[in-house]
Amino acid sequence: MSVHSFQRAFYGAVYLLAATPSVFYQNVFGQTQQGCEPPAGLDAQRAGKSTVDAANLLGTWFAQRGSYRCAIAAFESALRADPKSPEARYNLGLALLENRQLTRAAKELELLVRQVPAKTQPRLALGMVMEEQGDLAGAESQLRAALQIEPRSAPVLRHLGEVLRREKRYTAAIAYLRQAVDVEPHEVGHQIGLAESLYDNGDSAEAIRVLEKTLADQPRSALAHSNLGTLYAREKRYDEALDHFRAAIELDPSDDVSRLSLAKALIGLDRQADAVPVLDEALLHNPRDAEGRYLRGLAYRGVAEYDKAAENLRIAVELNPDHYASQYNLGFVLTRLSKLEEARQHLEKARRLQPDSQEAQFQLANVLRRLNQTEMAQKELSEFQQSKKQDLMGNVASTTASRANQSLIEGDTKSAIAGYQEALKLDPRNAKTYYNLALAQQKLAENAGAIASLEKSVALDANFAAARDQLGLLYMALGKNEEAERQMRAALASDPQCAECQNNLGVLYGQRGDARLSEEWFRQAIENSPGYAQAHVNLALILAGRGSFAEARKELETVLATEPNQVKALTALGMIQGRIRDASAVATLRKVVSLEPHSSDAHLNLGIALADRQQTEVALAEFSEASKLAPGEAAPHYNKGRVLGELRRYEESLPELQTAARLDPTLPDIWYRLGIAERELQHHTEAVQAFQQALKLAPRNADASYLLGQSYQSLDRMQDAIPAWKRALEADPNHSQALYSLFRALAKTDSEQSTRYQSRFSALQSQTGLTDRARTLSNFAIAAAKAGKWKEAIAQLREAIQVCGSCSSLAMLHKNLGLTECQAGQFDDGEEELRVALRDMPGDLEILKALELLESFRSKLR
Repeated sequence: MSVHSFQRAFYGAVYLLAATPSVFYQNVFGQTQQGCEPPAGLDAQRAGKSTVDAANLLGTWFAQRGSYRCAIAAFESALRADPKSPEARYNLGLALLENRQLTRAAKELELLVRQVPAKTQPRLALGMVMEEQGDLAGAESQLRAALQIEPRSAPVLRHLGEVLRREKRYTAAIAYLRQAVDVEPHEVGHQIGLAESLYDNGDSAEAIRVLEKTLADQPRSALAHSNLGTLYAREKRYDEALDHFRAAIELDPSDDVSRLSLAKALIGLDRQADAVPVLDEALLHNPRDAEGRYLRGLAYRGVAEYDKAAENLRIAVELNPDHYASQYNLGFVLTRLSKLEEARQHLEKARRLQPDSQEAQFQLANVLRRLNQTEMAQKELSEFQQSKKQDLMGNVASTTASRANQSLIEGDTKSAIAGYQEALKLDPRNAKTYYNLALAQQKLAENAGAIASLEKSVALDANFAAARDQLGLLYMALGKNEEAERQMRAALASDPQCAECQNNLGVLYGQRGDARLSEEWFRQAIENSPGYAQAHVNLALILAGRGSFAEARKELETVLATEPNQVKALTALGMIQGRIRDASAVATLRKVVSLEPHSSDAHLNLGIALADRQQTEVALAEFSEASKLAPGEAAPHYNKGRVLGELRRYEESLPELQTAARLDPTLPDIWYRLGIAERELQHHTEAVQAFQQALKLAPRNADASYLLGQSYQSLDRMQDAIPAWKRALEADPNHSQALYSLFRALAKTDSEQSTRYQSRFSALQSQTGLTDRARTLSNFAIAAAKAGKWKEAIAQLREAIQVCGSCSSLAMLHKNLGLTECQAGQFDDGEEELRVALRDMPGDLEILKALELLESFRSKLR
């Protein structure tokens, strides 16, 4: 979006937030500041109002007239009268924003967000302030939070889209801006933001169509005319651009930005003489505008009026000395005026600003020659000729690299590597060729060579996102996670739309066990590339891992709707179906096997699904097939041994588990199940060894400690069995079997301790019965609630809580009671129960969402 259109849209949006002065902006001074006397006409409106309301009313009056200093004083007065007034603090934050006191505005709005976290408008305003401060990440966070509260808020959607656009995440920006347009189709600012994001994302035709449609609906929008003219000019469709710039100026004669754009279009058409009067008018309003001076100098240069060109260009470089084009063109016209020494200074400055500029180098060489500085002139000319030669060599190298690309496509990887190496001899500074060489080296598993090539590539071009991301993947494969993250983040800094980079960062954080950050990266990858299947699959696996199976399935179904044979999505879907006991799991995973019949993992996953459906013989066959396809993998042997053990076929289970333990000795459950098999086969010494190994890897496995104690007991080693059972209780104080074993074992040697364990065992048995009774009552209550029998459901849940006492289901019972009371319209009671539950379930999304809805509902009643 052009600068002037952004400002108009921004300031227009601010007071959309405060469109109802009776709600926001209602106040008055206890003491009036100089120049901020209340108008007489407000006296009647202020009469009878509280101090805070009167001050807010006055602040609104000043703000609507652009007198922000007075508005700020009024709202400060309102806050002094009532420091907890959200309206006064909100209004103060907006007035400070309009007055460009961004730090103070942010402080006030941050306080307000903490005070009313479930309100949309304070978060939107804070997001806008952060955006103005350049804190795009902070702005994005606030706007996303606002969108969670009000998903159809057009201003929030619009500003989130603009923030994402500034972050160069154009695909994501487009999605939110389209939603804003859907909600408010006649708001020109939304349309312009959408068009600009489409253009930035490479879809110029669609961008132009958006603004053409906007103008068809609102032909007198100066803003739409100006922005459409800008898009036409970028496409070098200057004649069409002229019409729209002229229309914008006619509708808004103060629009000097459109005048400058009109002049640029005229210069683009070689109509410099027509551009001059347009620039004259723009500079009449702002004679110190650097761009206007540069353009007028360029126009005068085009009509060979070099004195006038030099006059304007001198002012342009004075105002903006780091503008290459102004310095170069001033040097050029001064050369035509034979002011060679002055020309030399500006051309040298142009060369410093843009060292690879051949035009500036050639002009400087000519000026130096005319100044009789022959040696320096020859040096510049030689460098110019060398640069031309390098261009030629680069063209030859490009042809050689293109042939190598074709070899790689055709599967001739060795020829491709040789071709890339030949191209690099001709053009050793080509980062893209090093990148392609690395890809070819990876195909031959020459990972060390690939890393070296990629490191060379990013050394030559630090902003080469694909090379950095690929290098990060190779580092991650080597376990160099910190270096991998550094490369991936650098890739994203260069290309914020790199969905692969975001997905790979999600994988990296997932490997570290940070599911929250992993999920954030996968969601960003999907926003940047909605059709990116791998990101959808990875997100689904994260969601499934925390039990959000419905949401996980939705992600996978998004992929399968367009790619029904996408193996990774089908595999993940089958695994999720298995987790939720969906019979479709077997059919889904059979399809995977049909698509990849030689995949060990496909057979393994199908075997697990079949075993879960009690189709054990077919499952065992799949595990056997998986182990044939991947004889060095532990998982097929482990799963086959696991299923055989569950069938109590321990003689067959034992060798499978022993093989699994040999192939992967780091998995504690292998040793645990191996211990069970050894124990059941009366191999008690071997069982002890297996359980000990399981506990080394997973010390908190209470069952392993208990069974270790049982195995010691079978070997008549009670002195070792008792500590093992005690360790089981340390891991699980309610392990009833360990309690029972201890009170029986200690009955003869330590009656006092035995009695304590027996008491705990009896209490546990009693509590288990209470818990079961409470859960039964809860189930009855849920059924009653589904039938709309609210009184019955509430009574049963309250009884369940009494029966439960302090049982493990207590928090869930309070949650169910709170949700049921809210559904029955008993909001105060429901909120109280939900907050009790939240103490023990602090991250529960259902509770948090219910509390947000309650707050939102109550705010509408105020």
